[in-house]
Amino acid sequence: MTTQKDLFAAVRELGLSIRSTVIGYQRSEYRICLKGGTEASAYYTEDRDDALATARSMHKADIISRLKAMCVAKYEEGYDTFVECFDDAEWEKLWTDCGGSETEMRDLMSRLADVWEDRRADARNSAF
Repeated sequence: MTTQKDLFAAVRELGLSIRSTVIGYQRSEYRICLKGGTEASAYYTEDRDDALATARSMHKADIISRLKAMCVAKYEEGYDTFVECFDDAEWEKLWTDCGGSETEMRDLMSRLADVWEDRRADARNSAF
């Protein structure tokens, strides 16, 4: 079982906010939310382990969401493959392969996009 001190440290390390409210004799309710998130995106639970698991899941979903948005913004720079071809399972695999590191995911995606864009340029050039 996760201690409250460990829970708060782990959730904050993920970049999320956590708040505890005493709701009864030796009972607490935990509120987990992305920093700057709305009340609608908050998650409430009385279980510390559930709070930690949910925080990890929210963190992963937030990173993947930001990376998907980056791919849409860089669509014409070789990132179109991520937009058009990657389903949820492939995003999960990318997350796992990079150890959950956003920096490593961005680096790997950049290298792949460069290769795909080079291949596309070669195909365009060989057509003439």
